Amino acid sequence: MGKRKKRISLFLTVGPLIIILGALALFLSLIFEGERPKLTVTPLPEFLSGSRVLNIAAEDRGRGLRRLLVTMSQEGRKKTILDRLFAFKGLLNRSGTYRFQTGVPIDPSKLNLTQGRADLEVRVWDSSRRNGGDGNLSIVLHSMIVDTIPPAVRAVSRQHYVNLGGTGLVVYQASSDTAESGLYVGKIFFPGYPAGKTARPGIHVCYFTVPFDTRGSPDIYLWARDRAGNQSRGGL
Repeated sequence: MGKRKKRISLFLTVGPLIIILGALALFLSLIFEGERPKLTVTPLPEFLSGSRVLNIAAEDRGRGLRRLLVTMSQEGRKKTILDRLFAFKGLLNRSGTYRFQTGVPIDPSKLNLTQGRADLEVRVWDSSRRNGGDGNLSIVLHSMIVDTIPPAVRAVSRQHYVNLGGTGLVVYQASSDTAESGLYVGKIFFPGYPAGKTARPGIHVCYFTVPFDTRGSPDIYLWARDRAGNQSRGGL
């Protein structure tokens, strides 16, 4: 009977301690959970020629979101585009923010970005107490080329005679950053092609026609587009 009483006494002493330690371990695992928040940014363009809107989605199912930071860096200069803090609400942040979506405009003129490379950085932290209280961190890094200058295009040939239904030829020069070029006759586009290895750099030729059923004087002009999407036009 004495041994049985000792076992019961030991269980009554150690049992609650085990329960308390288990509850403490569970609480700490919640407070210091280690899963990083999810972060997506779309689109991630290769070039930035004008204002673009980036769609940002952040989610954390553990402790909830704490902070979202969007910056753009260029030549040692960093500009903050968005710095959003999320309030800690309720017991264990039960009423906090667990998912957040927003559209962030990126305008090179308003950000005073120059031509060339610029680095986008999007960071999101959760409300975990890990990492000295800073929380778990997810990062999206993306480099893009700022190009807001349209390509140059000009006619080299000077005399262009063509009758309705006939064929014409124009020789023109396009700048080296041109990705696509040609001639528009009204709404009809005729692509141009490099003149050949013996021609000067940037020289193109384009065969075109004025449809026989054209009424009035159609708008005829050269057109060029670079890889960034900038467009320009030139007269004949």
